[in-house]
Formats: sequence, C-alpha cells, structure tokens
Amino acid sequence: MSSRNLDLGLAASSGITVLPDVTTLPTVNQVMAVTQIAGTVVRTGFVNPPPSAGMLPLIGGTLTGPLNLTAPQPLDFNGGAGNYLQYYTATDGPRLRYMAGATEVFSFTDTGTLSLGMTAVGNIAIQIGGSRGAGLSTAVATLTGAALRLNTEQFISFTSADSRTLKFTATGGNHLSYAAGANELLSLTDTVLLTLGYSTANPALIINGNASTNKQIRWQSNGLLRWAMGLVNNESTGNAGSNFLLQSYDDTGASLMANVLTVTRSSGLATFGGALTVTGAATLSSSLRVNGTVGFNNTAPVAKPTVSGAKGSNAALASVIAALVSYGLVTDTTTA
Repeated sequence: MSSRNLDLGLAASSGITVLPDVTTLPTVNQVMAVTQIAGTVVRTGFVNPPPSAGMLPLIGGTLTGPLNLTAPQPLDFNGGAGNYLQYYTATDGPRLRYMAGATEVFSFTDTGTLSLGMTAVGNIAIQIGGSRGAGLSTAVATLTGAALRLNTEQFISFTSADSRTLKFTATGGNHLSYAAGANELLSLTDTVLLTLGYSTANPALIINGNASTNKQIRWQSNGLLRWAMGLVNNESTGNAGSNFLLQSYDDTGASLMANVLTVTRSSGLATFGGALTVTGAATLSSSLRVNGTVGFNNTAPVAKPTVSGAKGSNAALASVIAALVSYGLVTDTTTA
C-alpha cells in the first residue's frame, strides 16, 4: 500500500467524513483500524494487533490518566509468567494481593491488615536498612517468616525521641534490655536472670486481679509444681479476704502437701502449718502463747508438769526442780 490516504467509499454514500492518518505508514505486523471519533467523523490508520484476551500491553509512552482494572483482572509484571497484582474478593473479604504463580506472597485487606506469606513459600523477609546486593546480613532488621529479627544493639523504639527502647545488647553480658534513656529498667540475661529497676529507682513487681481471683507466683521443677505463694480468699467488707498463703506440693506436682504459712490480711495473724525452728535470736515485743507442749535447750517437748508435795518438808522444792529439769531449763546437780 503506497498511499497514506484510504478511501473507504463512505463519504459519497452516507455523508460520513473520513479523516485518513496522513502521518503514519504501516509497519510490519500492523493492521488497519477504523475509529469513529464523533458523529459522522471517522479516522483511519494502522495499529499493532490487539493483545491476547484480558491483557493490555503498554510499550513506552506516558499514562496520563488512571488505569482502571475491573476486579479480579490482574496487573501483570512479568509477561504472563504469573507475577501480578490483583484486587481480589476472597471468602474472608476483599483484598489487594501480589501473586507469584498460585502463591499469595502478600495481601492487604480493606480493613488495613497486611499479611506476608500466607502459604508456604520458604523464607519471606522484610529488610530494614543494609543493601539488597549485600544480602540480609547487612540489614538493621529483617522480618523472616513469623519472626522480626534485629541485629545486636539495634533497637525497637516506642517514642519519637527514642527515649523508650527494647534491644538485645552484649554490654555487661548478653541480655535483653528495656531502657528509658540511659536507665535500664528491665534486663533478662541468657542465663534467665531478671533484673528490675536501676540504682535510683523504686522498682516494683505488681500482680493484679479482680477481688474474686487468687493472685499467685508458682515455682516448678521440670514442669512440676513445687511451691505456690500469693493471695487467696475472695475479698468482701471489713478488710476480709486476700490473705497471704505459702503452699508446698508433692513430687507429682498435683497434690498439696501443706499450707506452710498463712497470714490473715485483716489482723496480721500468722499461722504456721508445720513445726517452726528458729536458729537465731528471736525477740518478742508482745506476749507469747503456745498451744501445745514446750521443750527448751533441745529437749523434747513434754506436757505441763504438776508440782506436788508439802512445802514444809521441802518436797515442793524437789518437785519444782524436777519440773524445771523436765523443761530443760536447769541441770540438777543437787544432793540429798
């Protein structure tokens, strides 16, 4: 075809004005196109063949307006090889998703939920810092699988001025550190040593619960309960309830052996559930009442003795000496 003008025979028969493309000659594989512009005005020319169904090839040029895709039509990035972006309505709601073949690499829902690696695709990572060419080892942090990995001394900041930070540090031995500025508020070492507070602070460990619950700290050996300490008994009026209790458990960890110590909150009364041995000095600032037998100076407890005999014949004196000996208070070296 040598002419740039194309007469379709429409003007004389139907009053249609034909505007031929006088600036473009056909190239290899181009086809003729007839476009109706407005009313009876028609433009003719040559264009590339139409793409395959559902695909819009963009080769060069500038997109000056929006590109509207009708869901679930994809936006392809790899010539139909399966890498595409798509707005998709799933059973759990609509979302924008990026696909690698049949694998959904990430999705972002209309409610603001971002999901990475919804199916098993190996190690999916978000790299923060570093350079792509140098690999993830140079990154400040990576999100791999379900874990956020920070390099040593890199931190998570909870304030814009980095005044509250959480990090893993080797300073003073490997430990997880939560700090307020230069003050380390919490430290947890690799050997499971927990430290709260710093030198000028008044640290506190608070265990809170409503008035009808027990609040306890428990110790275990190989997963089996050994000791429990905390507050028991529901609270009511008159300062009742929330009494302090220390308990011991057997080797199975399932059976309570003893309520070793109970302290009543309202009165401060301490009750020991077993024998009490004091190896050092003990000072009582109030009266002492012992409900049971008593022994002194490592003497076995005995029942309260009865003093008998007439005082005039010194039988009473002999009886008192015998009673004191039985308590372990004196040693009898008298003679008849």
